[in-house]
Amino acid sequence: MENDVDQAWDEYRRRVVPLDAPAMQVVETRRAFYAGAAALVKMAAKAGGMTPYQARLLAAFQREIERFQAQVESGRA
Repeated sequence: MENDVDQAWDEYRRRVVPLDAPAMQVVETRRAFYAGAAALVKMAAKAGGMTPYQARLLAAFQREIERFQAQVESGRA
């Protein structure tokens, strides 16, 4: 459950981002990917009606997104 967003990013990068993409493109694409994940988590939380498992999964996604946001704020991502 933990690191699911990061694993999804890794797969997305392998499938979509060109191998020779400049570092800045990779950084900005990753930030956009996580922004999309954050928006989706927010929408799902608003929708409600989740099972306990779904709520735990959503909370785990939120923790991952918050860790990434902290990395961006500190200049590490």
